[in-house]
Amino acid sequence: MRILLCIVGGVIIYILSGVYNHNFTKGMITGNYINSNFEHSAMEPQTYDELAIFNDGTFDSVYFGHGVYELSNSFMATKIKLKATNGSLNFSTYITRQWFGKPKIIFSADANHYYKKK
Repeated sequence: MRILLCIVGGVIIYILSGVYNHNFTKGMITGNYINSNFEHSAMEPQTYDELAIFNDGTFDSVYFGHGVYELSNSFMATKIKLKATNGSLNFSTYITRQWFGKPKIIFSADANHYYKKK
């Protein structure tokens, strides 16, 4: 019986940590992000960039300029759609973090290219 309780408890903790690491609200993602690991990515920008996400649904970026974003949540993911007002960016991706770390906006999962929250 103890083993069964330990297994069930472990599964519950694993599921809850997965939900926590992949679901975000606007308040949780608001802040400044730094472009990381862009050297080996085919995705733009391939240079240093800062991205500021605001709670009112807008963002500012040195590279992309000003724009708006939309969040959509599912059970195990938060998707973000970024659209620059100047047309330089119209991109849908997802937000994640590893084991309670800082959120990352993924630009290329294969190349490990992301914007990481400061």
